[in-house]
Amino acid sequence: MTRIIATGVLALAVAAIGVGAASTAEASKRVAILQLTGETPLKLRGTGFLAGERVRVRVLAGSSGKRKIVYATRGGSFVVAFPTVPFDRCNGLVAEAVGARGSQARLKFPQLLCPPN
Repeated sequence: MTRIIATGVLALAVAAIGVGAASTAEASKRVAILQLTGETPLKLRGTGFLAGERVRVRVLAGSSGKRKIVYATRGGSFVVAFPTVPFDRCNGLVAEAVGARGSQARLKFPQLLCPPN
């Protein structure tokens, strides 16, 4: 009888570990994406973040940089605007979104070689 109970407890423990590993694998398969959706004002859209995740978004365009904190929707997306950050393809753009639960996305437009004004 004791042996049957011990075997049952062991089987439940193995099953619980398997479920935990599966949910971790699902979370690691999720790919967060950051997209430019507007230039004036500068707007970014993030997708693939965890539901309700707190996300720190940082933008650097030329010599101007800003940070904002947003929260992902239940679907794992967000939209954030940076009205005071000028976007000019000649100066380039780097944007990064880092979630509190591990989601990360990066967007980079390299500085172009533009003729002088």
